[in-house]
Amino acid sequence: MRKNRPHWNVLEGDIKNFDFSEYQNQIDVVTGGFPCQAFSYAGKKLGLNDARGTLFYEFARVVNEVKPAICIGENVRGLLSHENGKTLEGMMSTIWLYHPRLVSLFHHCELLRLSRAIL
Repeated sequence: MRKNRPHWNVLEGDIKNFDFSEYQNQIDVVTGGFPCQAFSYAGKKLGLNDARGTLFYEFARVVNEVKPAICIGENVRGLLSHENGKTLEGMMSTIWLYHPRLVSLFHHCELLRLSRAIL
């Protein structure tokens, strides 16, 4: 990425070690994906009880620090029905708690023949 976009500020490392507050109210869109294994039909469906699933909270933290107009979180379709939709409701509540004026974009899309959930 640095080779193709030499003027970009490329951050590498553990997301937990970055502070994004310097970008507060300067960025319009935050996008991100968090590990899908915790929510996948093919996985154990442990959700937020799976350490990988808890990386969602890092995404929410970034949204809180940046306060963008739009945020887009990507994951597998299984997230929509995980725990009868309660997991998704909790995630959306967490993001809205941080940023209640945020607009929710919520639909399905086909990407490489995999159904995805876009929040």
